[in-house]
Amino acid sequence: MAGKRESLAYEIDGIVVKVDRTALQDELGFTGKAPRWAIAYKYAARAGVTVLRNVGWQVGRTGKLTPVAELAPVLIGGTTVRNATLHNMDEIGRLAVKIGDLSRWNVPEMSSRRWSGSSTERWQGYQHA
Repeated sequence: MAGKRESLAYEIDGIVVKVDRTALQDELGFTGKAPRWAIAYKYAARAGVTVLRNVGWQVGRTGKLTPVAELAPVLIGGTTVRNATLHNMDEIGRLAVKIGDLSRWNVPEMSSRRWSGSSTERWQGYQHA
């Protein structure tokens, strides 16, 4: 089914495989939370490459501050992504992220910093937005 994902007219992030025969469903039964006759598979997250324009801050329900990446808009999985979480200052340090970096982003977070430089250069076949 993963091979058919690209040819579908709509976006999916996984599939559910179920046993159709109710007699087999009854025989397989349930765990504490879910049926044993159905299982969900999640596909790998879609990713895009774009420029980190700025870092803003979001105040959570408890008052906790979370850094938020402000990105050049990029289409990922049918959605235009403009913001993504950077989780905390430790994560920013681990990723060595800098404003102006061309980076790979999964929805809704940065997966890796790939390149830093002028906005007219290219990185591995990608041109930033």
